[in-house]
Amino acid sequence: MKPIDLGFSMPAEWAPHSGCWMGWPARESIWHGYIEAARDDYARVAQAIARFEPLTMLANPEHAKDAAARCGATVRVVAVPMDDSWLRDSGPTFVLDAAGNRAASAFIFNAWGAKCRPFDKDAGIGVRVAELSGSPAYKSDLVVEGGGFLSDGEGTLITAESCVLNPNRNPGMTKAQADAELRAMLGVRKIIWLPGDWTDGATDGHVDGYVAFFKPGGVLVEEVADPADPRFAIMA
Repeated sequence: MKPIDLGFSMPAEWAPHSGCWMGWPARESIWHGYIEAARDDYARVAQAIARFEPLTMLANPEHAKDAAARCGATVRVVAVPMDDSWLRDSGPTFVLDAAGNRAASAFIFNAWGAKCRPFDKDAGIGVRVAELSGSPAYKSDLVVEGGGFLSDGEGTLITAESCVLNPNRNPGMTKAQADAELRAMLGVRKIIWLPGDWTDGATDGHVDGYVAFFKPGGVLVEEVADPADPRFAIMA
């Protein structure tokens, strides 16, 4: 059974939250000597969110005590083995049914096409977050990250070929197969496939970098003004 078979669908980002999840910075190399400053900033963001909804910060066991001290009493810190802090990408996508019951769709995470190694701990984060939230987890065999798709909360999804159909994620998978799996796991009826941004060497064109739903049927889209910019045609 897939989430769509049970009546689950992906809500919009502006739907009410019962809580928010973050990951404590762990991979020092990506911060270029500024990881302590990054941790201070993460703590400030967590404290700000915790003013409005429960915030759970996941941290490596060896970092959990420090994370708790910096975040303060309003933030719940849970020790979980992890490789990186990008929970939007490695974590699950929560889906809801008409009665408000929650489940978690857990896609395969391979660190944006194996760009950051190791990633075996983060590959298990989706199911672990589902367990911590008390939600049933539904596993997919599709490799995709949370930043690679957007929902309007009413059955429409936006995603990109440069990410989902990239050989570094889903070699040999057809667009039709990927489309069907996204529909099944996220409970959507319509998928808008953008070509994507092949110039993006980090995520291979995550749509959350240049498109955002602000209401059903309404999107904000990045524009590039300079025709000489290699991204001009992509954003057009």
